[in-house]
Amino acid sequence: MITSSYYTGSGSSDGLYGVQGNNTVTYFIWYIYIQSATAPSTPTGGSWNFVTNVGTPPTGWSATPITSTGNDLWVSQAVVNSISPSTLTWSTPAIFFIPPIIGPTGPTGSIGLTGPTGPIGLTGATGPIGPTGPTGSIGLTGPTGPTGPTGSTGVIGPTGPQGTSINIKGTVATPASLPATGNNINDAYIVSSNSDLYIWNGTSWYNAGQIVGPQGPTGPTGVQGPTGPTGSIGLTGPTGPTGAQSTIAGPTGPTGTTGPTGPANGPTGPTGANGTSGTNGPTGPTGSNGTNGPTGPTGPQGSNGSTGPTGPTGANGANGSIGPTGPTGAASTVVGPTGPQGSTGNTGPTGAQGIQGVQGNTGATGPTGPTGPTGNGISNTGGWSVTPSGTKLYFNYNGTNVGSFDSSGNFIAKANITAYGTP
Repeated sequence: MITSSYYTGSGSSDGLYGVQGNNTVTYFIWYIYIQSATAPSTPTGGSWNFVTNVGTPPTGWSATPITSTGNDLWVSQAVVNSISPSTLTWSTPAIFFIPPIIGPTGPTGSIGLTGPTGPIGLTGATGPIGPTGPTGSIGLTGPTGPTGPTGSTGVIGPTGPQGTSINIKGTVATPASLPATGNNINDAYIVSSNSDLYIWNGTSWYNAGQIVGPQGPTGPTGVQGPTGPTGSIGLTGPTGPTGAQSTIAGPTGPTGTTGPTGPANGPTGPTGANGTSGTNGPTGPTGSNGTNGPTGPTGPQGSNGSTGPTGPTGANGANGSIGPTGPTGAASTVVGPTGPQGSTGNTGPTGAQGIQGVQGNTGATGPTGPTGPTGNGISNTGGWSVTPSGTKLYFNYNGTNVGSFDSSGNFIAKANITAYGTP
């Protein structure tokens, strides 16, 4: 099966690609197809989009061979160029494939004796072989298409005119660095300052512009280099100090009342009953919360190395302040013997503990360890290696860079670039 193909590049030697003025021009042969019982008219119209690499064939025609059965399949071709992709001159349609003629099946004999077998239909004519398209530039291998029907041998298209080749001698820094003597016609240099190609025409250097074709498909991903060792974890900064303790103590409960004192003179009366215990004074109010301790300073940034020890925990905040003393109970108005000493009043509750100071900020994370070394790129034992460096991909043979491909799609070769030659 024949499909559309195209070629991009520079320095072509078969005439399908050339340099016109200061612009790079791309040429290729485009094949289109149509089914018809009779010879169709020569197609007109159609265009090609060099940005998307997709073409719009003339009305009624297809960019790929039609696989349905029926009428004969015809093919036409035109040369497309990037200067005028909508101005196409199509060739007179030629037979691409003739469907085979299948003979009728013989009648089935009546029951009993086997009837004669019907004649075998005629074998269909072999379809023509389509014209050989030009060899495309080296690219990714596309998926295998379905096997098309075998056609008869078609007419071989005419050979294109011989293109003019150039001899790329190397690279110089600026146009002023181009050699003035010792040059041959079609010697060429790439000037680094403007990335243009300069060609010697016998008397002077001619600026042919940049030798950059449309961007090709993305190449396969190179083998990933080994991951560098992970940097060590930085030291943990020390924990900030805990806020100071509260200076306000909780209140002490009031002292119980003292029993009454007996008279100073006179007989000792009977021992009076024990005075009642003084009532407990009311519980003092809870001391207010201690103020928050100040935020600890930020720990210094840890240096590379092993994890440092955790900083000490700050001290607890101080207890709350002591509440005011409750009022003293009223004195007894009954005079009597000295009663036993009243029991000691209950101790007031301890003031609430102050709020713990805010924990200091965690020290900053140590810096990331250094990145491991870049992998050595793709290499083999045949003397070739492909190595990325900066924005370029270098092609090296036996220790010498012979070509490079940069991120803008520019390809630079140390010697000639020849298309459609024998590898």
